[in-house]
Amino acid sequence: MAPGPFSSGLFSPPPAALPFLLLLWAGASRGQPCPGRCICQNVAPTLTMLCAKTGLLFVPPAIDRRVVELRLTDNFIAAVRRRDFANMTSLVHLTLSRNTIGQVAAGAFADLRALRALHLDSNRLAEVRGDQLRGLGNLRHLILGNNQIRKVESAAFDAFLSTVEDLDLSYNNLEALPWEAVGQMVNLNTLTLDHNLIDHIAEGTFVQL
Repeated sequence: MAPGPFSSGLFSPPPAALPFLLLLWAGASRGQPCPGRCICQNVAPTLTMLCAKTGLLFVPPAIDRRVVELRLTDNFIAAVRRRDFANMTSLVHLTLSRNTIGQVAAGAFADLRALRALHLDSNRLAEVRGDQLRGLGNLRHLILGNNQIRKVESAAFDAFLSTVEDLDLSYNNLEALPWEAVGQMVNLNTLTLDHNLIDHIAEGTFVQL
């Protein structure tokens, strides 16, 4: 009897099927699957995930930790938890605009050592604390406009005083800022504070800028 396709104990696919099987294997080896209703673009060396207008109530736990750009705009995320962005050491651009975020856990961004841009505009933040933004040693752009911020702690900007270039706190309820910290932002190009309740800025605050 001629040997059948399974006679050796191993399945030997026909040559025409090999490219298809190799493609499946390559796709499975790239990492975690794309979260439902999101769009994932993996063009080496950049992994981008776009999850805009997908009805998210929280940050998806299945996000590939190697992501470089992550957009979670126009959803219903109410809080940023400590584990949401854990171990995302390659993330450069994070957009959380137009959600309902009112809480940011201490250390929520602590692992984002490569992050350059953080967009948290159009949310429901009432304060900015120092423990919320620690670890962002490479941050260039911090966009916090159109929230309900009444208070910014004196240590809130400590992690990126020497790197931040763009700080937007417009359309909030601020009566004051930690002006001494602002005065140390030696690389600041744009400071946006319109539509707040600020009525006094001490003389010399911007001398070093």
